Amino acid sequence: MNKMKLIAAVAAIIAIAAGAYFTTAKNEPAQAPAAPAPVAAKAPAEAAAQLADNRVYVMYVDTCPMCAKAMEYINGKYADNAAVVKVDLNTADGKTLLKACREKFGFKDVVIPLVCAKGEYTMGWSDAMSAKLDGFIEAAAK
Repeated sequence: MNKMKLIAAVAAIIAIAAGAYFTTAKNEPAQAPAAPAPVAAKAPAEAAAQLADNRVYVMYVDTCPMCAKAMEYINGKYADNAAVVKVDLNTADGKTLLKACREKFGFKDVVIPLVCAKGEYTMGWSDAMSAKLDGFIEAAAK
C-alpha cells in the first residue's frame, strides 16, 4: 500500500513539474507586447490547425519513464506508421504543438506522455492506454 502512495506522489510531482516547465519561458529573449485583439483572436484557430486530423501526436520528454514505456510500445508496433507523429517537447516545434493541443482541447495542466488525435486526447501511460492509442491510430487512418 505504501508503494502505491509513493508512486502516486511521484506521479503528482512529475505532473506539477511538467506543467510548470511547459508554461514557463526559459532562457528566451524578452518579447514585444502582444498583438492587437483581432490578431490574437485568430491565434488559437491557427495553432489548432497545425494538428492534422489524420495524425496521432505522441508528445514526450526523453527523461520521462512513462514516456519511455509509451515510446517502446509505439516503436515496436507503429515504427513505420506515418499517422504517428512523435513530438519531443524539449524542442521549439514540440512546444508549439503542445500549445496547439492545449488551445484545441482547453486543458491547462499536462501529464506526459500526451497523445492528441482528432477530437480526443489522453495523458499518461499504462498498459490499458495501449488499446486507447490503437483506437486513435485506427480512427486517424479513416
